[in-house]
Amino acid sequence: FWTKLGQQVSMNLGIPLPYQMELKKLQDGLSPSPLHEVLATIRAEFGAERSARISIDETAGPLGVASVAQVHQAMWLAPGETSPRKIVVKVQHRSAARRFKNDFWAAGVLARLIVLVDPEGFPDMKPILKTMREVTLNELDFKLEAANQQRASEAVRASKVNVVIPSVVPELVGTKAMAMEFIDGVRLSSEALEAELPGIDRSQLVAALVDHYGVQFAIDGLFHADPHPGNLLVERGSGRLVVLDWGMCITLPRHLTQAYAKLFYAVASTDLWLLTDALQEVGVTFKEGDVFEPSLFMGIFRFALRDSKPVEMAGQEIEKTMQLGDDLYWKGPKRYQKSPFDIMGGEMLYLGKALELLYMVSSDLGVSHPILQTILGRAFGRLAPWHASRRAASDASPQQFLPALPKSLPKARNSLEGEILTLLQNFYAEGKLLGAQLCVLDSSSRAGVLAEVSVGVHGWLKPEPVTNSTLFNLLDISKLGLALAVLRLVDAGRIKLNDRLPTHSTSCVSGSSSGDDGPTVEDVLGHRAGFWQLLPPDIAELGDMLDYEVALKAWQNAQGAELAGSQRYHSGSFGYLCASVCRHLAGRELQEVWDELAAALPTKDLHLTLPPEATDARDVALPAKAITSMGFDELSFMFSKLGGFLYDEAGSAPARAAREIWGREHLLDLSLFARTGDAARAKMPGLQAFGTARAVASLVAGAQRGRLLSPALTRELSQSRRPAGCDGGAGRELSEELGHVFKMECFQEFGLGAQILRPENWGGSGSGGGRPRQVPWGHLSRSGSGVVALPGPKPVSVALLVNMANEEDEHSMLWAVLRTVERHLQG
Repeated sequence: FWTKLGQQVSMNLGIPLPYQMELKKLQDGLSPSPLHEVLATIRAEFGAERSARISIDETAGPLGVASVAQVHQAMWLAPGETSPRKIVVKVQHRSAARRFKNDFWAAGVLARLIVLVDPEGFPDMKPILKTMREVTLNELDFKLEAANQQRASEAVRASKVNVVIPSVVPELVGTKAMAMEFIDGVRLSSEALEAELPGIDRSQLVAALVDHYGVQFAIDGLFHADPHPGNLLVERGSGRLVVLDWGMCITLPRHLTQAYAKLFYAVASTDLWLLTDALQEVGVTFKEGDVFEPSLFMGIFRFALRDSKPVEMAGQEIEKTMQLGDDLYWKGPKRYQKSPFDIMGGEMLYLGKALELLYMVSSDLGVSHPILQTILGRAFGRLAPWHASRRAASDASPQQFLPALPKSLPKARNSLEGEILTLLQNFYAEGKLLGAQLCVLDSSSRAGVLAEVSVGVHGWLKPEPVTNSTLFNLLDISKLGLALAVLRLVDAGRIKLNDRLPTHSTSCVSGSSSGDDGPTVEDVLGHRAGFWQLLPPDIAELGDMLDYEVALKAWQNAQGAELAGSQRYHSGSFGYLCASVCRHLAGRELQEVWDELAAALPTKDLHLTLPPEATDARDVALPAKAITSMGFDELSFMFSKLGGFLYDEAGSAPARAAREIWGREHLLDLSLFARTGDAARAKMPGLQAFGTARAVASLVAGAQRGRLLSPALTRELSQSRRPAGCDGGAGRELSEELGHVFKMECFQEFGLGAQILRPENWGGSGSGGGRPRQVPWGHLSRSGSGVVALPGPKPVSVALLVNMANEEDEHSMLWAVLRTVERHLQG
């Protein structure tokens, strides 16, 4: 057991080089058993007749010596054959069983002492020790190893992995000895390859190793639980990777391979809530309270599956990570001194060992490789059986996972629609788009559809095509609908823009402006109420977030982050402030005024919550994130952000707000709004609503034509409420501090709930000269969606709904669409 531990530690680049070199001797360089014991075991296991057909050179030492057994090259003359062939005989040390049992007894005592000393810092160790004991003791039965080796060989052939697994000699399999074909190979290490195979393509070896583990975890279910370089060779003749020593294996049932495939997909798509589901499916039980921090879990897995780098850079990363881990424990919140798990299955321990092997081998060979993307290729095939194509293990492009677009496409009604359709198809082919709906409406008195197209699929794992009737989660765009609903109350005389929310009751919004009164309705709609923090302190768990009345009360009890006046995006609070305006000033419920707004539209596809009839996932295209792996930029950002939380005690109000939400980021993560069950049915005003591009475009067109609001309020809607002399610096500061949770770069200037979208933001007409008399307005979404009113002689409303956030440039597709529409209008 302790030898196995030493073998694993020998791969860790975080320990000094002299220790690494010494511990590497444990991989296959231990002291051998005497040859007479080896021969005696062979006779006892194979019998006299078969043993006589085995010839071991008694003058040559073993090929390798490990903790359980040693291996010798031999010649084997099979019955009925006239010439012998080379084989390798693996023979167990006589003392192996006794030593392993004693070691496990000592390890069990040590584990119980650790938990006794720090009961909150460790999960229940019994499942982990049980798995370790079973896996390690199974290694003592070579009949099991032979069966594992045969199954692994069959899985390699079926999955077409570029790996060699030696064939077992079926006549020579016993409990303590076994034989297999001899493969002339070179140890998989930088030094050995440089000396003996200097021209070998190391990147292909790494790709094959990573791909092999993808098959083990996500496809076949039999995975190698003893990963260290001593079990890896490169075949001299073919240059292919050879994987040895199949004694320590774990066999996963089918439902667990499915769960691990889901885990890899969740990590690649940074889906916090899917990762939580997958961890529970593989046997992890979470503790309740503040230790439940999915963002931290995601960071750990993203780091473990990060792109590999040459050893010099990798060592620096590991050293910095270890230091950050120590600082989190000693200087961070007390929750980091507790284990977030009550129970963790032992398989997770071996998953960690395997991931460490992949990274360390790749780094040692000087190869940079996208480990997560390669494993995902196998996991994705498991989760999406319709994905029939198979790429090379070295191809890590996300586009490979997208189904091909239909060859026959609907005929465009005009040149504008045709150009936009081609534009969106190109974005899809480039992997920037999963699914999209677009609608362009003539907002003049003539009113009509200028373009309406749909492209792509519902999601990475949902190949159903997006149609013009597919519902999208509108996310932030829903704030525009809420603003219009509140302004209709102003038009109806139920409230006034200068009415103030009361602060004297805990059932009302409190404390954001000077005096005894709260912010005005105009403050709320103009994002000047001072409530720009992402979440109030009383929202600590998912249940709080999904319960409308609980969340509303939490915001009503919250103190504003600053006095009313500065314009900063109210990302989390806007909808709840509007709900308070409706309830406490107008005597109406938010749902009522929303439904009245939706009923005034020509299309009825605008919903505050997912409608009951949309029970089939095919009806909805929920938001997703791009498939990525952790590169240097993400890793550096993680280090700097966590370091800022730990070391920078002071700071601006936005910096303090970022610290306050630390550990609760998952409650606003985009992946929460991708859930089809409880989250989609929950009322979270301003954070989500559901609709089609036609419905959203109709909403803006109705306001432009004066059918939803009076002409006076329509003009007020798009008049900037940014304070005089302000250049947007307050908003940019907020975006810098909180952008890791909620990207706000594009949410900088607002009128009465409508976002001001000046042409210079997207390269539209007027961006190079003076400002146009009428400024475009609408609202964007953090997923890349948006709806825009383009004023002018030919006013139009443009709605683009997409279901995948593009991390590089969130709204690049919308900007391209707007430029295309403008060009056609001017032509």
